[in-house]
Amino acid sequence: MKKNLVVTSLLLASIAFASEKTPQYKKAVFAGGCFWCLESDFEYMQHDKGLSNNGIVSIKSGYDGGIKENPTYKTVSAGSTNYKESIEVTYDPSRISYKLLVEYFYRRIDPTDSKGQFCDKGKQYQSAIYYTDEAQKKTAQEITAKLKEVFKQAGKVVYTQ
Repeated sequence: MKKNLVVTSLLLASIAFASEKTPQYKKAVFAGGCFWCLESDFEYMQHDKGLSNNGIVSIKSGYDGGIKENPTYKTVSAGSTNYKESIEVTYDPSRISYKLLVEYFYRRIDPTDSKGQFCDKGKQYQSAIYYTDEAQKKTAQEITAKLKEVFKQAGKVVYTQ
């Protein structure tokens, strides 16, 4: 009887543990000049709990926007692949919103530079937001539209794709 009670208790504990909600992480992808610079900005956000609310899980550099398989730093930096240097931010949407990530991104780049970012020039350094679902698309478009209005009043154009 005692053995059955222990087994039953362990079984119930494992069911309760398994039923706990596991975080459903999402990804946000941004291009904004040199990926190492943008990665560093988002790592700062990640480690500043006041900015990220412990919601950023990881940040990874890479490339987005091109079609060639297995792009390399050498081919992308040459400017002939249509890829942009990008970062992928894995985040917990229950702790940090996509809206906050997009707004933070825009504060780290110059969206009015059509040729790249800061001293990095070329298509591979132009700014862009790559959304992963319709909700991200809507959020990114709304924030970009507001930003375009602000810059339009100053006689500038927003080029972020």
